[in-house]
Amino acid sequence: EVRRAELPEAVTAAWAVSEYAGWEFDGADYLQTPDGAWYALELEEERTDREVTLRIAENGTILG
Repeated sequence: EVRRAELPEAVTAAWAVSEYAGWEFDGADYLQTPDGAWYALELEEERTDREVTLRIAENGTILG
């Protein structure tokens, strides 16, 4: 589990310009595979209670 304050600047910057910029942060995980590493951000839209996992590479590339 990764806290919001521990996320790299490139990851938080990518989140800030994504379609989920206004969503509430609910936690994150750091994942590593032979193909690369990324952060999986758990986000929640407060007014609808919708939840989404946003994957962002260490360099700030949004993976989906």
